[in-house]
Amino acid sequence: MPDDELFSLAAEGKLSDPGVVTSQVDRMLDDSKSDRFVDGFARQWLRTDTFLSFAPDPYLYKEYDEKLSEAIVREPLEFFRTILRDNLSTLNFIDSDFVVINDRLAQHYDIDGVSGEDFQRVPVPKDSPRGGLLAMAGVHQAGSDGIRTKPISRAVYVREVLFSNPPDPPPPNAGEIEPNIKGEKLTVRERLIQHQQVAACASCHKSLDPYGLALENFNVIGAWRDNQDGEDFRGSNRPVIDASGRLPNGSEFGDFTEFRQLLLQQDDRFRRSLAEKMFVYALGRPVEPTDDATIQRAVADMKADGDTFKSLIKSLVTSTAFKTK
Repeated sequence: MPDDELFSLAAEGKLSDPGVVTSQVDRMLDDSKSDRFVDGFARQWLRTDTFLSFAPDPYLYKEYDEKLSEAIVREPLEFFRTILRDNLSTLNFIDSDFVVINDRLAQHYDIDGVSGEDFQRVPVPKDSPRGGLLAMAGVHQAGSDGIRTKPISRAVYVREVLFSNPPDPPPPNAGEIEPNIKGEKLTVRERLIQHQQVAACASCHKSLDPYGLALENFNVIGAWRDNQDGEDFRGSNRPVIDASGRLPNGSEFGDFTEFRQLLLQQDDRFRRSLAEKMFVYALGRPVEPTDDATIQRAVADMKADGDTFKSLIKSLVTSTAFKTK
């Protein structure tokens, strides 16, 4: 509910002044009540409720424990909170030179010098793959089934969350990527390539698979791996992970780092996606064709002001669509 200051400004007719409105946005975001925004919008946008849908196999992933389980759900929300509080660029969700972690996640990510259960902003060490949303363990646990990774699920997450670009529904008989049968040692990538040979699936998979295969260096619990693990892969002769691919626009990448850089080159797609999601959250209705000018203005305002959440929110709350909803 509005507080006394907002009621007073409304009674004086001052909330029609864009300058007053934007100053109130600053005041309200600095208030502790803005935590509800993090717990509401960020949780929905980043889909943290899906992170624990599958429990990792306790025999294969002995290092997984309850503290890690709790931490991986909180990580993206605390990252969001830091971006909002410190007025940082939202492009950090694609790639960042810092993480927001506690001691248990630091141990999981092989990052030294972090103590305590409180989440804190920590620089990403040189040569670490961490930084940004797609290097967070929860994303990868959600894109697994407890035993093996599921590149298709991960690809759908990337396209929907970052770019609002869901794939077409699969044909009814498409099926899942099957587990290895006895006597086979095919990697998930190899089995996925076999799946691509199905004519009805090929065209869709070519535009979807690269987004998931680029994340194959992250195992079921989001730990970095250079060689295949999970399922029945053990010993010193485990296959080396191949995370290369070609995006639908023709851009090729050799590994996760190069993949992340290619996503950064699609920053306008990300801005548009985020603006649309914030618009839906703010107005409580879907985006309509007549809203295009509002979304375009929001994207331009973000781009001109450091790509911050504040710039996006201020643009939306001063729009005619918001004022007349």
